[in-house]
Amino acid sequence: LDQAAIGAGQSSGRILSEAAAPGGSVAAMIVAGQVLAGIFLGSITISWLLGHAYLTATRMTIAPLRHFTNVLTWAIGARIVFFVASVGVAWLLGPPIGGDPTVGRSLSELFYQSWLIVLMRVGVGLVAVGVFVWMVRDCVRLRSTQSATGILYFGSVFAYVGELASQQLLYEWGWPV
Repeated sequence: LDQAAIGAGQSSGRILSEAAAPGGSVAAMIVAGQVLAGIFLGSITISWLLGHAYLTATRMTIAPLRHFTNVLTWAIGARIVFFVASVGVAWLLGPPIGGDPTVGRSLSELFYQSWLIVLMRVGVGLVAVGVFVWMVRDCVRLRSTQSATGILYFGSVFAYVGELASQQLLYEWGWPV
């Protein structure tokens, strides 16, 4: 499984490097988006794993869960800001948006073409997860670790769906969102 993941990462990097000029703004945006996605997915995963530990070790201090909830809050905020900034930059640049310069599709054409994936990215991957993070923060404040863990389980599924939608949009558009 690890070898399959390494192979997928290598082929993904090759495809994306062909779409973006080396050292260009598209490549920098792709790297920034991938780093933020890694921090976001890592923080939600470690949070629910830690929450699961609270189910069996009830005398643990709440400080680690509070810390990772704060990291998760920062990460979802950074993903939302990155999405808005990325769409704003793409809107200002106009056609072509990343990828092949001969295509020359506008941002509105891309949204129209991929509306369902954009809806999953925004609605499931950013808005719903943002609501879940807000709920988790409240549960942690009340020391309700069991409730926080359940919410984090569902939030992690939504986060993974949203990030997969983001990857699909990156492949289709040649621009990270």
